[in-house]
Amino acid sequence: SLHKLAETFVFTSQGVPFIFAGDEMMRDKKGIHNSYNSPDSINTIDWRNKTIHHDVFDYVRELITLRKNHPAKIKGVYALENLLTRVKFLVVRRQAGKPND
Repeated sequence: SLHKLAETFVFTSQGVPFIFAGDEMMRDKKGIHNSYNSPDSINTIDWRNKTIHHDVFDYVRELITLRKNHPAKIKGVYALENLLTRVKFLVVRRQAGKPND
């Protein structure tokens, strides 16, 4: 839930959203903050996480679609309020087991 909330802030903020490779599937570098000199076992993307955290992957994909299709293109407070209302709608529909429109 916290990861989804963080991604929601990224995609509903003004400017270009920045996500690092694997954020959409909860990539983890095993606690190493600066992995520049670390081996591939630390820096490689574990694609199994896409299956394990499929709900997060789908949520980020929906946020990307929502951002692309929102008419205001994330400009100003009014647009942000409208977008957050739409995100809440998606979350409520998903919790109810209904497909997203």
